[in-house]
Amino acid sequence: MQVAFDPNNAGKFVMAFQQQGSSGPTSEMFVATGSVSGTTVTTVAPISVGLGGLYGLDFDTNVSGRFAISYVDSSVSGSPGAVRLGTLSGNVITLGTV
Repeated sequence: MQVAFDPNNAGKFVMAFQQQGSSGPTSEMFVATGSVSGTTVTTVAPISVGLGGLYGLDFDTNVSGRFAISYVDSSVSGSPGAVRLGTLSGNVITLGTV
């Protein structure tokens, strides 16, 4: 699991994690957003990124709400590395293509 805080949007973060698939050894990756206010943490239901293993997660320091997630793409023969750019707007994550 990895967590990255948006340096341009106080209290907002994205977390990425993988969960073992129920039909075999392949893990599915997810991202979810959340916010911190005082001592309260609020999260939103995760969305699927794809099959594979997590490499990294980080926000773009120059653009509020933009982040990148890198992972091993198990859905492709040879399991190459993959990157997806994401946008966080409010509590909604939008992911670009691989």
